[in-house]
Amino acid sequence: GSITYETVLYGPETPQERIFICFPDFEGALVKVSANGKKPAAIAWHPYEADITDMLEKGANIVSIEYVLTRRNTFGPLHCTPARCGSYGPNNFITGGDMFTYDYVLLPQGMTAVPCVIKKTVEK
Repeated sequence: GSITYETVLYGPETPQERIFICFPDFEGALVKVSANGKKPAAIAWHPYEADITDMLEKGANIVSIEYVLTRRNTFGPLHCTPARCGSYGPNNFITGGDMFTYDYVLLPQGMTAVPCVIKKTVEK
């Protein structure tokens, strides 16, 4: 699944201005950012930012930010501790002893920090 937020961002004021959106923290597979029917920017790797200038028109723009979630909280492992492991395999689904809990072990998903907008001036 995914969670989509919408916000209003203003387009560049000069031809030299570039507008970036960055994500200091999120939990999921990736973030997709789109505006004005343009092809979305997929953000999945560090530095978790994208130049969205070409998506924006002058004035106000409605920007969609879609957090694409993982299947972790649906398909598990749901009773394995600790919640995060270096890797996952069959032993994480057949747990016992200190690695097992009757509680559900869920991970945060989606927006875990507020995205930021950065305006940069570049020389052409």
